Amino acid sequence: MAEPRLDCLPMELFVMVFEEGCSESDIAHLVRCNKRLLEKLEPIIYSSPDSLSKAMKWACLTGNVDLVRNCIYYGASIWTKKRRFKGIEEFRYCAKKLCSSRLSHEQSSSLLRLLYEKAIDEQGRQKWDADTALPLITLIRSPAGAPLDLIRQVLDDGADPNEPRPFKYRDSLSPLSAAIIANSEPAFHLLPERGADIHGKSVKFWAKTGLHLPIFAAAMTLAVADHGKAMMQLCLENGADINYERICPDYETQKGRRWISGKNQYSDIPRYTHHTSLNTFLNSIKPFKYPKLPNPVERLSWFLEHATGWEAPPVTSSGSDVPGWGRVDRSTPTVDTLLHKWGLARLSDAGFIEIIRILLRHQTTCDCPLSSYLTNFVYSYSGYYEDLDKTPKSRDGLAAFTTLLLENWDFNTRSLLFFEDFDDVLANFISKWRT
Repeated sequence: MAEPRLDCLPMELFVMVFEEGCSESDIAHLVRCNKRLLEKLEPIIYSSPDSLSKAMKWACLTGNVDLVRNCIYYGASIWTKKRRFKGIEEFRYCAKKLCSSRLSHEQSSSLLRLLYEKAIDEQGRQKWDADTALPLITLIRSPAGAPLDLIRQVLDDGADPNEPRPFKYRDSLSPLSAAIIANSEPAFHLLPERGADIHGKSVKFWAKTGLHLPIFAAAMTLAVADHGKAMMQLCLENGADINYERICPDYETQKGRRWISGKNQYSDIPRYTHHTSLNTFLNSIKPFKYPKLPNPVERLSWFLEHATGWEAPPVTSSGSDVPGWGRVDRSTPTVDTLLHKWGLARLSDAGFIEIIRILLRHQTTCDCPLSSYLTNFVYSYSGYYEDLDKTPKSRDGLAAFTTLLLENWDFNTRSLLFFEDFDDVLANFISKWRT
């Protein structure tokens, strides 16, 4: 009786055995031992596009004409492109470096155009998502300034003019927002022509500040950049609403669960944050005395002039339920936003106290009447929650702010109901500061 031979197995068994139990290099070593094995295993060896590309490249480098013919027979391209994700990642890195490089405008543009023409046709658009091969936001934000025809080409090739992408730490950015931040008016005008929505697109991932919404990106730019006014004006002329509000998913809701640190467990209740353009502007203000940045007092006045009829949103306390959304953290009142960010010591700065005065004058704290707001303020800074900060600047700032609140006191029915308790609170407050 003849001994069983490996090369006598049916083709179906060959495929099962060698695809499950052998690597490509193992199969290549086996076919050197037996011509019948070579006939049966050769189709398996060349079935992988990556292996076929490697074999074609090696055959060309070594001058193996027979192997070149074999590769072409099994479908290898004479262009020998490597169809691997690693190659796409390298291209993406290269494009990003070119966009952020210090090359001249002409050099960067020429190299970027060459990359797009030679590297991302079939392998980029067919096998991976458009943003991997077509980094539209990266191009728009290029310091060298990507040429408009290249941005137009990327849009023609399938890039989404509305699709937000993760940006910095726990945030997102849309192409239109990128054009606003980069001060690219040509790109700003082009994107709506290609379907970009001036109101932005909802996201299901990180949105810490809501910068993926163009009006919020413009509010941030208004606070920190010379071109902020011009870009905000462009948004308004194109139909954006400066009073726009949006509830966005908090970064902790990316996977639908929220970590509760105090209880060391996850909560299945989604969490969202309420954003307004005014709060985005106030949160974006940089140091007040930095000479190279816009004057925050002048910019705030300009903002409020264009926000005629602005009203604070309905009162919804932090963590309460909002129909259709679940748990929502409200943006804090505008004065609170500044105090939490800069502290009492900053109140001794003339520019800072002027901003507070402007906000109170425009009644931007109408969601929390000044009477109850003053009560909360006194409780917060009377040592009830934490030790008092008794540095000279903090004392001066606190005195200035308390005076400012009393000067803007809203004597109405609600404040009269509250007035009896306020005397006791204020007396306790003064006694704590004297000790």
